[in-house]
Amino acid sequence: MHTRDVMLYVSQQVSGTNATYFGPISSSLFIPDDVFSGSARDVLWGKAKEELYESLKDKARILGGNAVVGCETILNPFAVECGSGCTGLSLYIKGTATKLDPLF
Repeated sequence: MHTRDVMLYVSQQVSGTNATYFGPISSSLFIPDDVFSGSARDVLWGKAKEELYESLKDKARILGGNAVVGCETILNPFAVECGSGCTGLSLYIKGTATKLDPLF
């Protein structure tokens, strides 16, 4: 458990808070096709999403944020990894690192 949890929000604004914006951040992950086999697919997918979200939260923490607003997750099931030409699943998440303080 981290000393300071970071919340992820799809919306650009969070009601009842005063926001300080630190800038855009993103994280990406590539999973080769040969890793997806049989029943392990659901487990691997869940772990990959969690790893991606934690990476984004870590970047927000480093900047002094306690939230990421405007989160957008992009999934490309037909991705090709640069350099190797390997095909697989690409996950990408982006948002804005933010410090939210309650108004009251």
